[in-house]
Amino acid sequence: MVHTVCRITSEYRDSGVLDYAGLGGHEVMDYTWLAWAVLLIVQNMAFTLVSRARNSKSLWYNAGASVASNLIWFASQFILIDQFIKVLKDSDWTRACILAAIYTTCTVIGSVSMQWFAINKIEKGVK
Repeated sequence: MVHTVCRITSEYRDSGVLDYAGLGGHEVMDYTWLAWAVLLIVQNMAFTLVSRARNSKSLWYNAGASVASNLIWFASQFILIDQFIKVLKDSDWTRACILAAIYTTCTVIGSVSMQWFAINKIEKGVK
């Protein structure tokens, strides 16, 4: 039998809440998870840009990338800490595994996509 990982239920459709089934019960995940995923992607894009900016001669490039990376990291920590508290409070290790999967996937996507973008668009022709 195939389990639905994430489905919008009629009960929660209008409230903007997602229900995940087949992963340790019927926990409710709101759109915070989606916001966190986007933050993780963008934060790692900025962090990768910081790494590349350190090797340039532009302090403004480095400063701008650093400010973006750190502000986004700070915002994402509110979501992560909230989720860790839920894991510890409820001993919900399924949630912990989902957190790890989302975190790893989104950070890799952000880092690799920014490296490609920087090489092909920002630093093109710069040796």
